[in-house]
Amino acid sequence: MTRHRTIDPEGLGEIPGSHHIVVAQGSTHVYLSGQTPIGPDGTIIGAGDLAEQTRVTFENVKTCLAAAGASPDDVVRTMIYVVGWTAEMFEPLFAGALAAWGEELPTAATTLIGVQGLFYPGQLIEVDVTAVLD
Repeated sequence: MTRHRTIDPEGLGEIPGSHHIVVAQGSTHVYLSGQTPIGPDGTIIGAGDLAEQTRVTFENVKTCLAAAGASPDDVVRTMIYVVGWTAEMFEPLFAGALAAWGEELPTAATTLIGVQGLFYPGQLIEVDVTAVLD
């Protein structure tokens, strides 16, 4: 069951894969720390490959959501940080997200921020998510 509704006010441009406003209803909030393309052994999976790093990162997001009893339908806010962002990076980013989420890809309130660097050398993406339950 979706615990939020989305609003895209008339007169504002479309945001691909996102909405201008998400109104959440529920009493339990789930805040994920920034998820990364780091595997269980502590190494980066998909070094130099944004699509693969995105897939792994979003798989890690799914794992965390499930551990908290949440699903993609519960996601109300997504923050995506990408090293050296350019418009040409959208296609591999979206491909990696679809590979991880498929049709479950949340269309919550989303912000994508280009950054100079992230915590791990070679890390190209980090994603933090907020979900609402109950």
